[in-house]
Amino acid sequence: MRNLSIISLITVLVVAFSLSFTSCGNKAPKADAVEQAADSTLNEAAIINLDDYTFEQKDDLVVAFEGKVAEMQAEIDRLTQESVEATEDVKLAKQVEIDALVAKIEIVKANIENIKNATAETYGNVIEGIKATCQQ
Repeated sequence: MRNLSIISLITVLVVAFSLSFTSCGNKAPKADAVEQAADSTLNEAAIINLDDYTFEQKDDLVVAFEGKVAEMQAEIDRLTQESVEATEDVKLAKQVEIDALVAKIEIVKANIENIKNATAETYGNVIEGIKATCQQ
């Protein structure tokens, strides 16, 4: 059980850092099977291109990000349901994916708040800040 907690914590930390790529159109590097499993939870076609949204369209960008949160929550629900009668190994794999999605949701929610709070003067900096996290 302790190993599961450690693995989950490490996974969340690694995935949280690497998953900020989701909002920028970049793919996170795939260092191991855990990260590959996390990356597989998102459809590549669903990545948001921040350059497509001006300040005047920030409400549309918020809606796009909220749509991603809803998609990820639906995926969590699906994985949770699949885990109900699964073997322990399958449950562990599903939990890794769920943890990755939870981390992604937190990142996206933070991005949503930053975009909502942006003014015409700060919008460019907010978008550049989101992009900068993608290049780390």
